[in-house]
Amino acid sequence: MECFNDLLLKLREVHERELEGWQVKVQELSNKKGCDTKRMEELFTRNQQMKEQHRLLTENIKILENRLRAGLCDRCTVTQEVANRRQQEFEASHIQSIQHISLMVGEMTNLKKENKRLRDEIRNFRAVLDDHSSNSSPITEAKPNSSPDFSPSTGPETFVNVAKSRASNQQSDGDAGLKTERDKRTEGVVQASFNSINILEVRTWCNPCWREEVSQTDIGDRKVDCCAGP
Repeated sequence: MECFNDLLLKLREVHERELEGWQVKVQELSNKKGCDTKRMEELFTRNQQMKEQHRLLTENIKILENRLRAGLCDRCTVTQEVANRRQQEFEASHIQSIQHISLMVGEMTNLKKENKRLRDEIRNFRAVLDDHSSNSSPITEAKPNSSPDFSPSTGPETFVNVAKSRASNQQSDGDAGLKTERDKRTEGVVQASFNSINILEVRTWCNPCWREEVSQTDIGDRKVDCCAGP
């Protein structure tokens, strides 16, 4: 009986030890299960968040695709309108500049032609002046004491009258009622040439030296060229 009791006690002790060991293992497994559950919950939450983000990104991509199919965005449309407006303004200013340049070139050509014509007239006036002075020099030498009716200003006055009549005949070819700024400028140049020729003619009558007359004529010609411009 005593041996049986000892064996029973030993069996109980072994059973309790084994039971405690299994309880510890069960507790460990329970703890691991709890940790796994928490990790699964976290993963599930993160999966739901990723799904929501994916859904939002998909919707944004669809919206952008629809905008691209529809046309440009608002900012791009405004930028394109501003660029087109500036391009039109630049083209208009460029065309206006070209028109101004063409008008200025035409005006310059007309002024050059007018200047050439005035120079030809002055050259003709000077030739007439040379002929008149050459014809009047023997008369002055033959008749130094002339009558009171004949004065040194008679020759220049007749020459100026001839020149004025020629200028009036040239102006009568155009429209006499309309006087542009160019006509006024031409009249001023012709009047200056008449004044210079009158002064030179008076000096010719006063001084018989022909070299001084030629030098004064060249000076008057330069003055008229300066007034006429390029």
